[in-house]
Amino acid sequence: MTKEAILPTIALVDKMMYSNGELIANKYEVLEKIGEGAMGVVYRAYQKDVERDVAVKILASALAQNPEFHQRFMQEARTIARLSYSHIVNVIGIEKYKNTFCIIMELLEGESLQKILARSGRMEQGRAVNLALQVADALHYAHTKGIIHRDVKPDNIMVMEDDEVKVTDFGIARCAGSSIKTQAGVSMGTPKFMSPEQATGKKVDARTDIYSLGVVLFNLVTGHFPFDAGNIGEFALLQQSAPPRPSSFFPEILPALEAVILKAIQKNPEDRYESAMEMASALGAIAREISGEVPASSATVPPTPSHRGESTAITRGHHFAVSPPGERKSILIDILKNLRYIISLGIIIPVGIIIVAAIAFGIRTYLSRGENQGGKVATPTRIPPPTPGKWELARRYYKRAKALEEGGGSPAQIRKNYEEALKYEPDYGEALRDYGFFFYKRKEYHKAEWFLKRAREECHNPGDKKQIDDFLARIQKQTRP
Repeated sequence: MTKEAILPTIALVDKMMYSNGELIANKYEVLEKIGEGAMGVVYRAYQKDVERDVAVKILASALAQNPEFHQRFMQEARTIARLSYSHIVNVIGIEKYKNTFCIIMELLEGESLQKILARSGRMEQGRAVNLALQVADALHYAHTKGIIHRDVKPDNIMVMEDDEVKVTDFGIARCAGSSIKTQAGVSMGTPKFMSPEQATGKKVDARTDIYSLGVVLFNLVTGHFPFDAGNIGEFALLQQSAPPRPSSFFPEILPALEAVILKAIQKNPEDRYESAMEMASALGAIAREISGEVPASSATVPPTPSHRGESTAITRGHHFAVSPPGERKSILIDILKNLRYIISLGIIIPVGIIIVAAIAFGIRTYLSRGENQGGKVATPTRIPPPTPGKWELARRYYKRAKALEEGGGSPAQIRKNYEEALKYEPDYGEALRDYGFFFYKRKEYHKAEWFLKRAREECHNPGDKKQIDDFLARIQKQTRP
């Protein structure tokens, strides 16, 4: 039986299995059904021990009995549990319940990008770029962990308050090199957003996510799709031709944005962006252009003047006056003619040296102030400070995260700064330790344990090791029966 035939049955089974008020793992009280995916149903639940609402994704029992689907669901759990990033949904834990399994995730108080599009239609370019930039950032993080999403689409992009993005549903994500294969008869991904290599069953890599994000951006800006068909076979045939230009649907599109979209949705993966980070960088430049900032790459150097400035005139005293060529006389002859001049030289020379030194000092002082009698002198170009090294950047973000914690900053801001610190220095012991403490305070014990164990590996201070061990013991007590 295909996935499409199974899913309607799943929905009926789950409605009967999980009623409001039912307890899962003795602490998650089911409140209501809020969504349905390819392999399970998502419920809003109340976590009693810490008094908060969470999302619980449950693998339907009909699929739990199938070893292939069971394995894929557990892969999803392990996959997203490895991801800890501000633009990716956070996993709290994994629970076994009755004859199936469930993933406990943070409850996202927002709406999917698909719902926003259905309600409002085509999106303003600046907002579309901002959302796509965050998705590219999240995908880059996942790709660095060896994880490909493989189903990037508006349904799997949640938009929170202030347009903060969370990428969800890594349900068909597959770690690079995984031995799990797509089951025959089950098309993984959504045709409209599939890359050509994915639609034809070829090997995929991070660039397939870049393609899908390009299609999402195409759809956001134009309200259309580059390719659309009734089934995956027709869709794959359409993709053999070059994609249409977004400007054919929306002539007002920024040329730079059109160029980004077209590069992302090229048929040949080699012609796309090499990484999601490269695409994010291109989108960032467009975002700065839209906001009115001048991108660093377009900064111009002031033109060189077409004529040289006139030399500064130095007024000389009568002792330094030079006679016209026809009237010059040899100083040696003057000395011989007038012995008194020799005597005067003994006085004049030292005094002259002092005067010249004073004049030189004065000129240097005026120049340093950018002033002169003839007007202002251009201040020399200031040499920019050297770019901070990775350690300095990591330290800067770590301190910012600590300051935000102490000052009551938002969890998203704190998390983002810790992640930036660890991006530049993955083995930064203090950041690993304090990030673990951060998750412990939020009762996200699975993540707290991971970061604290990493911190212990980098720790060489006995006192710090003891503190970390104490917290690990508390986590063991909280999470183990």
